[in-house]
Amino acid sequence: MRSAFVKVGGVWPLGDSLPVLVTALDDESSTFATTAASADRGARRMYTDVDFRLLVGDLLAKLRLHEARR
Repeated sequence: MRSAFVKVGGVWPLGDSLPVLVTALDDESSTFATTAASADRGARRMYTDVDFRLLVGDLLAKLRLHEARR
C-alpha cells in the first residue's frame, strides 16, 4: 500500500538508480559518438551503448540490503 499523496506515473522505480549509471559513463563502460560543435552549442557526446550491468547491480545491492534488514 502507498499513501494517497503518492502519485504513480508510467514508471515505478524498483530501487535502481539512474544517476549511478549516468555518473559511471566513460570509455570503459559505454560507447559514444561525439557530435561536432556549432555556433550555438558545443560538442556533445551521444551514447549509443551503455553497460546496464551497473544499473542492475545497483538494484541487486539494494535488494540484498533490504533482505538483510528483515
